Amino acid sequence: MIRALIFLLTTAAIVCVLVFGALWMADRKPGPTALVPLTEPLLPIRLDAIDPVATAKYVGSPNCVECHKDQYDLWLNSHHDLAMKVANDETVLGDFDDAEFVYTPTKNLKEGQEIREVTRFYREGRRFLVETLNEKGDLQEYEVLYTFGWTPLQQYLVDTGDGKLQCLPFAWDAREKGTYKDMDDDGNVIEAEGGQRWYHLYGDEYIPPGDILHWLEVNQRWNFMCAECHSTNLKKNFDLANNRYNTTWAEINVACESCHGPGSDHIKWGRANKDIDKKDAPPAEEMGLVVNLKNDGGGVWQYNQSKNVYERTKPLTSRVQMEMCGRCHARRHQLTDQYKHGQRFHDAHGLFTAEDPALYFADGQIKDEVYVYGSFLQSKMYEQGVRCIDCHDPHSLLLKEQGNALCIACHNKNTYDSTSHHFHKMDQPGADCVSCHMYERPYMGHDWRSDHSFRIPRPDLSVFFETPNTCTQCHMQMDTNEGRDRKQTDLWALEKVNEWYGPINEREQWPHYADAFKAVEIGRVDADERLFRVVMVDEYPVFARVSALRSMTNRGFRSYQELGRVLQVALAHESPMFRTAGVAALEALSTQEDNAELKRALMRQRWAVAERHNLLADEVRSVRIETARLLATDLLDEDEIDPEMKRQFDAALAEFIDTQRTNADRGSAHMNLGVLYLNMGDLDKAEQAYKQAITVDPDFILAHINLSDFYKKERKDTTTAMTVLRRALERHPDVPLLHYTMGLTRKSINSPEYNKLAVESFERAAELAPEIPHYAYTHALSLNAIGKSHAAIVVLLKNYKDHPEHLDTIHALATIYRDTGQMDKAVRYARLLIKLEPHNPNYRALHDSMLQTGFE
Repeated sequence: MIRALIFLLTTAAIVCVLVFGALWMADRKPGPTALVPLTEPLLPIRLDAIDPVATAKYVGSPNCVECHKDQYDLWLNSHHDLAMKVANDETVLGDFDDAEFVYTPTKNLKEGQEIREVTRFYREGRRFLVETLNEKGDLQEYEVLYTFGWTPLQQYLVDTGDGKLQCLPFAWDAREKGTYKDMDDDGNVIEAEGGQRWYHLYGDEYIPPGDILHWLEVNQRWNFMCAECHSTNLKKNFDLANNRYNTTWAEINVACESCHGPGSDHIKWGRANKDIDKKDAPPAEEMGLVVNLKNDGGGVWQYNQSKNVYERTKPLTSRVQMEMCGRCHARRHQLTDQYKHGQRFHDAHGLFTAEDPALYFADGQIKDEVYVYGSFLQSKMYEQGVRCIDCHDPHSLLLKEQGNALCIACHNKNTYDSTSHHFHKMDQPGADCVSCHMYERPYMGHDWRSDHSFRIPRPDLSVFFETPNTCTQCHMQMDTNEGRDRKQTDLWALEKVNEWYGPINEREQWPHYADAFKAVEIGRVDADERLFRVVMVDEYPVFARVSALRSMTNRGFRSYQELGRVLQVALAHESPMFRTAGVAALEALSTQEDNAELKRALMRQRWAVAERHNLLADEVRSVRIETARLLATDLLDEDEIDPEMKRQFDAALAEFIDTQRTNADRGSAHMNLGVLYLNMGDLDKAEQAYKQAITVDPDFILAHINLSDFYKKERKDTTTAMTVLRRALERHPDVPLLHYTMGLTRKSINSPEYNKLAVESFERAAELAPEIPHYAYTHALSLNAIGKSHAAIVVLLKNYKDHPEHLDTIHALATIYRDTGQMDKAVRYARLLIKLEPHNPNYRALHDSMLQTGFE
């Protein structure tokens, strides 16, 4: 199987406290350095302060009031306005009257461990103070400088030195006291008391110092995780040499110019043309507007009686509005800090998709906090040209109508707002459109978010793939549930849905893409085939197809023929997200070939594909930089590259490096540079970049692993390689990947002593992560290598029981049984391999070779 390298993108999110991933971050020691003062909102400007030939400048929302008072009043006190504020009597909602919060977590504790931490909230004059534990476990006083958000919760930012603002792990429940819906660990909706209280953002889960989610780690740092989307014209200004920030903004909150762009030129035009009739207004560019958010070419919504649906009189010609919202309302990472209003989403950001089962359920519904945009891209509404502002007022952010009135603005009332459609009494929750079509989950304790994929409830998918559905979510709470558990309720709901609307297989033309992603999640042997189908079927949402392609790339392609068919679709697609994923898949063309001549030919082919599709000169940055990163691993001789293409490559590579520098406060950015320089043959720069990754993020596990691997393979220095791993294990003794890597390093020495030590490392990795079958499989092979075949079989049999479709485990059982003379058992597992993967010639050959020994 062809195995492509997995390229680690730098991660980012919008809200500080809910970011999960395989990154381990650094301890941050609070220092005495005061926060560098941030700029205040600017005063109203004067006309003579504008340079008519200069580019537009940020001037502050007070300058917008004189011409746009209605819009300004709608925005005032909205969630955008209150996104961030200086902490004072008017903005702080929490109880700082010498209040205490006692943190007694019960989860993620070691045996016998008990935690009781007391945090105090109090005031000194106008200062709001918090006394809580620092990363050393000592009580320390911090001053709250800024509020973050308003309702249903409010967070607080404190200065920890070197310009670093951290989000406290405690938030204020801003709701009124009362009983509210909540969700338990099993995803069931329950009732719980809440409102007007302090609470820990991770509930009963203990987050120790050094954990990636500890409040003093980089994942809770406002400068990196939150700032870009909570303030206007945010400039992070990270100083790598001194590991400090000088972060600035134009306005502290999400103000007018966050969406409309810098307004100095428009204000100058407006003040010079006060008496002009709006109907006679010239084109946007003549009014000094940086971006025209009305120019989407989409006509108006109009009812089509023959189809019983509303349609646009003209299709959208621009997604500027949508991608402007998506810039912040998405789980994404930043590509550049030089954002230009009106540019494509993928010019400035990269979107996280659903190949990671921690983010989305198999059917694409929200699981972790993914901030709406990725969900909406899966919807038929998005496909038909619905925009955020069709439902939400762009200034107040409120819904334009309440309840079903909002939906029937576009959906026929007689057809959909009736018992003949939803089969519920009109006063029941099931009669509300959103109750059935927008699955909800709470984040940050009790902030309920609605899935915006607007899907038809599918209890059949819940039965087969354990995905949520709104029918079961609602009826599990009701007295009429009659004691059914979730599985029984899913089956009951499926029966009702089929009774009302007909069998699902008669209503749905294509198998849902959930079957592919669930197959990957549980390790089915036919997962690759299912993913391939999702990529190739046009009827699936682009978001799902890209997710499937990324999953295929991570897993490896089954053949060059399959890869070729996938690339033919992806690289020619109109979606830049699809093209970017296609470029990443192109890496499989040469990474794992041992034959030098063949590898060289595949390298040339990659350059030829890039040239054919003009990837280095693509209109979107994400495609260009991914192509440059890819081709940097295959640098051909100067005389083999067209000069113009070499110029494009150099420019795109510079953009890729700039992206990493944009995220220089993140260890993963330096690791990306390390991989780049290593592939380009610059070992000194690669070593420096890996070391810099650890300096910036001492707890970034993958950087330690890459540096160790660098010493082992490039410097032929296993002693230093093991030293790097030992230091990492001292900080994180319970990280299975570190033990696994130590095992590989020890085994590479190939001595009896280190082979035994390798067994210990592999065993520990398997103990810490029993859900990863490869660890136990490697442990078994290491036992077999030192002559402990019986012990190896015991480990493999348990692994097989826990992971019955893990092919490597079954193959190892077949070969070890064969080598120990237990041919009846060997043949049994060889036949199982053929059953699970009948077209694999290697499995057939293994089986036939056993039969040739005379065994039947």
